[in-house]
Amino acid sequence: MELRVDRKKVEIILARKCMTSRELYKKAGIASTSYAKAVSTKNSRADTIGKIARALGVDVTEILAD
Repeated sequence: MELRVDRKKVEIILARKCMTSRELYKKAGIASTSYAKAVSTKNSRADTIGKIARALGVDVTEILAD
């Protein structure tokens, strides 16, 4: 199963929370390179996507590409 993060969805949530991408990956406990890869590639690791979603306070399905 291919898991892809929808970059626009993440950016909208970040804007709503007045949060930067740096604050997000720090809060998620992931490296900046892992974050960049997750929002720019076709397939991301499930645990990385889960950490991003948890740091945003949303369900994983809210940031996955359709």
